[in-house]
Amino acid sequence: MRLPDTFDEAQMLELLRQGDESSFASIFSRFHRKVYGTALGFLKSPTHSEEIVQDVFMKVWLKRAEFGEVKNLEAYLLAMTRHLILDRLKKAAYENTHLKAFTDSCTHFTDTTDHLLRNRQCEVLLEEAITLLPPQQKQVYRLSKTAGLSQEEIAQQMGISRLTVKKHMAMALHRIRHYLGQHISSYGPFLLWLLLR
Repeated sequence: MRLPDTFDEAQMLELLRQGDESSFASIFSRFHRKVYGTALGFLKSPTHSEEIVQDVFMKVWLKRAEFGEVKNLEAYLLAMTRHLILDRLKKAAYENTHLKAFTDSCTHFTDTTDHLLRNRQCEVLLEEAITLLPPQQKQVYRLSKTAGLSQEEIAQQMGISRLTVKKHMAMALHRIRHYLGQHISSYGPFLLWLLLR
């Protein structure tokens, strides 16, 4: 659908609610810098701030049917951004606590075979999680993490937009984290970070 040159927020939200990808791209183009700037102000990390941008707009797309109730899109997006930043900061503090516990416990590992077995089990779980991904998410994930391609290179190879690559990658990571979170108990937060970094 061809969008108007001017940004009509009410019309954009209605088109988004109907699943129109052009309106989603327009909303992303208009607000992603503000979301990124807000995240960077708190997190001081371009990489983590970019991840917040991906998380915010992934939620926008996944929850698009609920946008009929949104009256001020910018305020809504920035509130969502602050909420995700707070979650990330809480998670980082939690992971740091468990990382220290994991590091301390390493001094008690004397059986190298057992340690290698634990690592192998984690790798197997990660591969299982990747195998369960939808085809495009799986391809994007492997091209990024295994082949080491940039988002631009992946977009060119797959014949899709960079925004679509970002969306697939964010959803793939979300699915993988969920799968691993269900199957890893001991040192869970540390291992999730280690496997998905």
